[in-house]
Amino acid sequence: MRKAPRLQQHHKDARLEFARNNMSRHWDQVIFFDEKKFNLDGPDGFDGYWRDLRKEPRYLSRRNFGGGTVMVWGALCSKGTVRLAFTSARMNSQEYQNVLQDNLLPFINSFEGNEVIFQQDNASVHNSISATRTLARNVDCTYKNNQRYGL
Repeated sequence: MRKAPRLQQHHKDARLEFARNNMSRHWDQVIFFDEKKFNLDGPDGFDGYWRDLRKEPRYLSRRNFGGGTVMVWGALCSKGTVRLAFTSARMNSQEYQNVLQDNLLPFINSFEGNEVIFQQDNASVHNSISATRTLARNVDCTYKNNQRYGL
């Protein structure tokens, strides 16, 4: 299993600064969204396990053609959740825009007169020029890129 990079002290300081600066923000305007890949045959790269050497070994079953994956996109805010969208395992910018138009935008448009703040990670499909334009064209929104805070 790959190790995630550790947070440096400047990342921790930036996160604390972000939290302090935004404690009194109107969090009811923030929509969090992301996607998650689920492997149907265990976690990524799973090929062994720890065992007590005094006991009989257990055998791992293997599938000849793999177990498959399911990619799910979802969003939530203080007003509720957006219907889950099932996407391809390797979403591209166009598919991401389709998910936004079919799932997120109808949800947002049901709240009249509210400015929306999108909170998402820095995945390339999220930050593509065409995806950013799709959001700006369809919703009165503030787009947050929190790379500065190590988020």
